[in-house]
Amino acid sequence: MSMFESVWIKLACQRCGKVEKTIVRFHSYNGPPDAEYELMEVVPQGVGLSRGEVWEGNADRYCEQCYFDWSIAQANAAYDALAELIEKGVVTARAKGSSPPASDSLPVAAINEYKEKYVRKLRREKATVVTMPFFDELRLTVENKPVEDLDRPITDETFNGYPVWDEFLVLIDPLLSDRMSKAGWVADGSTSEDFHVSLDDGRRIVVTDMQGRKLTRDGGRAAQ
Repeated sequence: MSMFESVWIKLACQRCGKVEKTIVRFHSYNGPPDAEYELMEVVPQGVGLSRGEVWEGNADRYCEQCYFDWSIAQANAAYDALAELIEKGVVTARAKGSSPPASDSLPVAAINEYKEKYVRKLRREKATVVTMPFFDELRLTVENKPVEDLDRPITDETFNGYPVWDEFLVLIDPLLSDRMSKAGWVADGSTSEDFHVSLDDGRRIVVTDMQGRKLTRDGGRAAQ
C-alpha cells in the first residue's frame, strides 16, 4: 500500500512534447492513503482534505520512452565525465582484480569500452536506471585516496559513510550536469517536476506548477 494520494492529469512530456495521462503524487497526511482523484473532481467533506491547505506533489517529467532515453543519456554522460577526470589526472580508474602500479590508470579508450558495455546492457534489458552508474567494475581513486567500495559489508563498528565517494561526486556531478544540459535534458538530473495540490472554493482538486499556473484537463497550463 502506498502512503501517497494521487491526482490524474494530462501532462506534456518535457522532452518530446507528447501529452499523456499520468499522476501527480502528493501526501495530505489526513486523506485516505492510495486515494485517487481526477483533476477538478469535487472532493466531499469528511475525507480529510480541507480547503486552505496546500500539499506538495510531483509528477514524472518524461514519457516512458523519453525516460528510458534519459537513462541512456545519463549513463553515457557519466562515463564521459569520468574519462574527463582521468584525462585531467584528478581520478584514476583500474579494473577490479588488477594490480598495476599505483600511478597507472586505465586509458580513456578503456573507459569508453566499459561505457558501451554498460549501455548495451541497459538497452538489452530495457532498463530505466534513475541513478548514474556506480562504476562497480572499477577501482577509483581521487588524488590517491581509494573511493570506497559501495558493495562492501557495513558494520556499526567500522562504517563512517563514504567520504571519498562524496568527494568524487563533487568532482563528477558538474561535468555530468553540463553534458546533460547540452544534450537538452534537465541539468540537475531530476526526472520529476514539483506541483502544488489544493482545493478551490468549490472543493475541486486543483494542481498548479511552481510558476503558479493551473493545470487544465487538456494538458495545458493556465496563468492565474
